[in-house]
Amino acid sequence: VFECFDSTGEVSRSVFGGGRYDDLIESFGGQPTPAVGVAPGHATLKLLCQRAGVWPDEELSTDYYVLGVGDTRGEAAALASDLRALGDDVVVEQDVSDRSFGAQLGYADSINAETVVVVGERDLENGEYTVKDMESGDETTVPVEEFPPEEGLPTYEDYE
Repeated sequence: VFECFDSTGEVSRSVFGGGRYDDLIESFGGQPTPAVGVAPGHATLKLLCQRAGVWPDEELSTDYYVLGVGDTRGEAAALASDLRALGDDVVVEQDVSDRSFGAQLGYADSINAETVVVVGERDLENGEYTVKDMESGDETTVPVEEFPPEEGLPTYEDYE
């Protein structure tokens, strides 16, 4: 077994480590198998790279956040799937933990979502979604059958 540490002493936790694990597979009922393993400490490795100035700046960017309100999980999931089908590079997130409206909107803001699409029970009763531009805060309603369109990445500006 081995562990590697930061030689400057700035980080006291292991940067990565590993060793031989010859009895591991057998201890779970498998055949005796020679084995080795190594694993990085992702938090410590990231910290060291940041301190050295070699870690890239990360900015989250999300095209769409599908915000479900009430009992709309199925409809929200279907819409998220339709949005993802618009292209391989389209980033779509949605809530899967039943957070409140405000918590979801806060999360959408934290991941820099450009457009939030609200799938609410009242919206669906009216046959529409609410489309919100996160930069301006402006929002509008869009008929369900018009969103998303067959082509292009729809934004608030397309429907205002």
